[in-house]
Amino acid sequence: MLDAGMHVLLLTSDGSLASTVTDLSRELGLTAQTSKQFHEVQDDLNCAKFEGVLVDLDTVDDARSVLSAVRASRSNKNSVVFVIATDYGEALNALNDRAHFVLRRPVDRIAMRRTLHAAYDLMRKERRRYFRCPIDLPVELTTEDGESHRCSTINVSSSGAALNVRKSLELGQTVELTLLLPDGPAIRTNGAVIWDDKHGKCGVHFRCSPQMQAMLDSWLDSNLTPKADLR
Repeated sequence: MLDAGMHVLLLTSDGSLASTVTDLSRELGLTAQTSKQFHEVQDDLNCAKFEGVLVDLDTVDDARSVLSAVRASRSNKNSVVFVIATDYGEALNALNDRAHFVLRRPVDRIAMRRTLHAAYDLMRKERRRYFRCPIDLPVELTTEDGESHRCSTINVSSSGAALNVRKSLELGQTVELTLLLPDGPAIRTNGAVIWDDKHGKCGVHFRCSPQMQAMLDSWLDSNLTPKADLR
């Protein structure tokens, strides 16, 4: 089981490349995990979340299949994908396969570091999207008919929250929410009920204004791993 930080999965048989990417990832507060076989990557994608996936088309058989496997993975379909290739045509094909960053061999440490820096915010955005912060926050919930209910969060993400609420809510029902962040501002937003277990728990998808979304994302960032120094 991986820890709560950001992770990069490396598919390569090039020990020098793996060592370089692992060292540079550590500088940015990322954890790199290396696999050499496609079947290993499939297992990894099925059981863990990775913010980044690096695929070495030159040194691993079936490496191109990993690109399809990433996009088919429920948890990792939005991961930031890096591809390394010697052949120019292979590099272009990788872009058609929706790779975010393509590097051609030989790849030096400076180029690799620059690429990881460029991708850092994208990976952090993906981590924030997937991240569920387990926290008990007081919430004021108002239903469409004007009823107000005091409830609490089970967890909070960039796009919604799971709630403890005494009243059962209907799927699709619109609600207004005020979340009181610890030592921070109140987040006021509309939302839609996307699940309700009829036993005191429900999920609400947020429809935040840009200002409220920025405030929420900033708070979530502070609960992720500490942001790396990108100087």
